[in-house]
Amino acid sequence: MPHATNEFRFEERIAGWCGKFSKTMTGNSLRAFFVAFDEHGSVINCYFAEGRSLEYGREQFLQSCSKGWLSWSPFDAPEYYSVGWSNVSREAMERLIAEPFPEEDFVSERTGEKIEFPAEWSVVF
Repeated sequence: MPHATNEFRFEERIAGWCGKFSKTMTGNSLRAFFVAFDEHGSVINCYFAEGRSLEYGREQFLQSCSKGWLSWSPFDAPEYYSVGWSNVSREAMERLIAEPFPEEDFVSERTGEKIEFPAEWSVVF
């Protein structure tokens, strides 16, 4: 059984955007998706799965073809869903979600530690 690993507000902000984006783009259904970025942090492709999870082989292939990526999977929503990304700058992520991150988004709700925006991350809610 999965367990939640989230501890920062930026994770919640991104995951919230992902859920809204999925519903907006797919007629109010929750479907997994993959966003590919170019080397400048611009979106160049978006792929939606047929269901709530990306097929493992397909996700691996998409990752291998992308300079940067974001992946969202509502595999057992609303109880559990995951979001992850690689090689995505803070600026590119803020542009994607159309919202800047306040600095307090980077303070751990568990430890109080402050981090910088991670270019690579994975989290389960």
